[in-house]
Amino acid sequence: MALLVYPFALPNLDDPASVMASFTYVHFASYERMTTKSSTPANDIYLYLPEKMTMPSTVKWDMTGMGMAGKQAENALRGNKDGTVLDAIESGAKAAGSAIFHGGMKALGDGRISNFGNMYNAEHLSGLIAGGVPNPYLTMLFKGVDPRVFEFSFKFYPHDEAEALIIDKIVETFRADALPPGSQSYNPVHLGYPREYEIEYMLAGVTHPWLNRFKRSVITQISLDYTGASMWSVSTQFQYPTYLVLNLTFTELEIVLRDDVYEGY
Repeated sequence: MALLVYPFALPNLDDPASVMASFTYVHFASYERMTTKSSTPANDIYLYLPEKMTMPSTVKWDMTGMGMAGKQAENALRGNKDGTVLDAIESGAKAAGSAIFHGGMKALGDGRISNFGNMYNAEHLSGLIAGGVPNPYLTMLFKGVDPRVFEFSFKFYPHDEAEALIIDKIVETFRADALPPGSQSYNPVHLGYPREYEIEYMLAGVTHPWLNRFKRSVITQISLDYTGASMWSVSTQFQYPTYLVLNLTFTELEIVLRDDVYEGY
């Protein structure tokens, strides 16, 4: 199990007395999945807070045209206090009979009118005659919630070989944790799961009270830019890149619901 800290200016995390009251950082703890309900600790990485921190949330809604029949069915369902759902649908269908008939005639008309060069369809012609088009009865339908996706970008400037070794180990650990275990020569029938992460914003050794909490996550994208300064540059002493940018994308394994917000997520 590795304990990796960057920069060295971070306090001694094994000594609570050295953790300054105002020191803020981010803790990445990786876990090896053993079963669907159990895991064991793997690595701990402590890094400075990146320049950009966001808390995304994606709620999916679709604009859908219900049409006359759909609207009548909705009204019947809302007004059907005592009957069954089937009764309500039947009632709505009867109320929308003319609209359904119109739709059937439109389908037939489309086939006939297409023989004249596809210039018009039945809906176009009915609109010209009636001076309008059927109301689509648009409504927003809730589709669900996407897992949150967090992006972090860390810049590394090794001042000496000792820092270069730590940076290299941090990058190696993130890259390895993002991939399944084994090697190509191992050639298993089933690939194992990559490691999972628990992420936490920390303040003076405890969870930061004003920043969001994270659900357990996995690395879904990782990239390393060796030319963070827009050019290739290495130390003349130990030939390590002088400026690295590590980009990490984490996706939570569970969605966030309303009650989770009250818990700090």
